Formats: sequence, structure tokens, C-alpha cells
Amino acid sequence: MIWDYIRDFIVQYITGGTTSLDDSYNGFIGSVYGLDPDYGGDYAYTSEIFVPFKGNLGGNEMGWICFGDWLATTITVVIMVLLVVFAVWLVRWVFRAVTSAFLLR
Repeated sequence: MIWDYIRDFIVQYITGGTTSLDDSYNGFIGSVYGLDPDYGGDYAYTSEIFVPFKGNLGGNEMGWICFGDWLATTITVVIMVLLVVFAVWLVRWVFRAVTSAFLLR
């Protein structure tokens, strides 16, 4: 859920690509070209750079993801890791503050 919000924001305003609802957006890094699937086309791509990946496509088939979508996913992973780190630091700080308050009594 939060993954979709973060990734969709990055796709819409930074990298361009396709959101979780299959809407295509232009961004600062890439622009969408090609045919939109909503209007009878096949695909909508972000930039001409494609990154290969080994996905669950049945067997050893290689898949392709456009650069804007790949970059948005990578940025989202980094943001999620930072959110977890900051949450741990916050819980640690609150725990120290509460325990020191009880020790001062």
C-alpha cells in the first residue's frame, strides 16, 4: 500500500513510466512514447533504455523493464529502507527518553 503511494509519486513527478493503475506519465528523467494500452495500443515505454531482468515469465525467459520504471522501483526500495531505519531510530530515541525520565524521578 505505502509502496504504491511512494512509487506512483516518483513515477508521476520524477522518472515517468507506468503507475500501479497502468496510467502512463512523463517525468523529468524520461518521457512516455509509444501507444497507450488504454487506447488500443500495445505498450507505453519510458525512454529508449531498457533494463533486462529475469522474471517469472515461465522458464528462463528474460523480460525487459523500461528505465523509468526500473529507476522508480529502485528509488522506492531506497526510500522504504530509509523509512525503516528512521523508524528504528525513533523508537530507540523514544525508549531512551522514557527510561531516562523514569530514572530521574
